[in-house]
Amino acid sequence: MNGYGMFDRDAYERKLVRARKHRGRKRALCLSIIASVLINMVLLFYMHGLFNHRWILGFDRFWHETLLEADTHCGFHGDGEYILIVDCQLFPQKALKTVEKWQPLPLTENLEHVMYNWDKPVTDWPEKIEHGYYKFYDSNSQDHSDDSGLFERYSYNFKLAVYDTDKDKLYYWECDT
Repeated sequence: MNGYGMFDRDAYERKLVRARKHRGRKRALCLSIIASVLINMVLLFYMHGLFNHRWILGFDRFWHETLLEADTHCGFHGDGEYILIVDCQLFPQKALKTVEKWQPLPLTENLEHVMYNWDKPVTDWPEKIEHGYYKFYDSNSQDHSDDSGLFERYSYNFKLAVYDTDKDKLYYWECDT
């Protein structure tokens, strides 16, 4: 209404136009927030799959060439094996910086049996590694690096990584039963 008690149509239309512009900005802001959240969720799930096995027991395989990767995890509880062979010849210093903190070879008797006598779903597994380092992680043990009770249970949930310093290759095996 104007000062004379009359309805001011022009002022009303100006307010209506401003309100519509404001509503449009709110809608655009809400849509952009929703879109960015959805994009971030998609990227998060994609990156999780992409980098799921990037770090192997502290070893960053990003700098090295993957020669073989096989994953048989499936089934009721996700049982299976994950095998990885990585060539580290391009950046051996980066690899050695990490694996020098591991245990030096030779493997223990149990781990030697696991490394060389168990069937694995690949043919490129080495016969015997003489020089290098290894790291063992047993999910079923209180002391995760202790392999003494490895064969005294019904299921196996362990990770074994062996780095061959002669060939600059990392061999990794994850077993979940």
